[in-house]
Amino acid sequence: MKSFFSKRNIYILAGVIVLGLIWYFFFSGSTPATDDLLSSTPAATEGDQLLTALNQIKSLTLNAGIFSNPAFENLTDSSVTLTPETPGRPNPFAPLPAFTPSSTSTNFLVGSQ
Repeated sequence: MKSFFSKRNIYILAGVIVLGLIWYFFFSGSTPATDDLLSSTPAATEGDQLLTALNQIKSLTLNAGIFSNPAFENLTDSSVTLTPETPGRPNPFAPLPAFTPSSTSTNFLVGSQ
């Protein structure tokens, strides 16, 4: 008597699960609105949106009473003044003058001759 968990049955079960997942993701999901993807908004509506946003910005008002508030007046400036410093080397990747290779060091690296 053969077991249900033979290789053939496991492959068939895995195939059915894969096909079921493919069917679920492609056919049962909600379809995207193709009208939104194919149609472009006219420039007039974009201009209207821009004008609406600009009118909203123009209608904003600033209450200057916050500057006379004692909490605002008690704020202190804790910024640090930076002192100008001289810049470093013009080319930071250039070799240092003290470490330029000389003929004696290259003979040492090549080996005894």
